[in-house]
Amino acid sequence: MPVIDHCAKATELRAVLETIVRGEHVTEARFDEDMTRFSAANIDELKRLISYHEGECAKTLGQKPARRFAKRMRF
Repeated sequence: MPVIDHCAKATELRAVLETIVRGEHVTEARFDEDMTRFSAANIDELKRLISYHEGECAKTLGQKPARRFAKRMRF
């Protein structure tokens, strides 16, 4: 089983996310005079993968992964 460098993978995925956000990852389709532009990226899944690899990277570096807690409100 190949060893994955989670820190490098997280950096790669962040670069991909930045490319998509800047609009550089766009596909064009032309049919006669009609033209359509779209991006087939699933940004939510990409963010999930980035979070996963950052967490694994933190574990290998001996750091605690960042945790997010919801704030409860009482009335």
